Amino acid sequence: MIKLHETRHTAATPGLEAGLNMKIVSTQFAHSTTTTTRTDEPGVTSRVGTPGP
Repeated sequence: MIKLHETRHTAATPGLEAGLNMKIVSTQFAHSTTTTTRTDEPGVTSRVGTPGP
């Protein structure tokens, strides 16, 4: 069973892998900082090498 919260990760992953700016993705998911986004998407952020906030 897929939980609703898991769909957020499903939506964020393609955007980050496609090169969307971390701040944009962070804002879309109402995260207060990009650190939250990087923490929630560690597999993606390590592969794409996203910069800090």
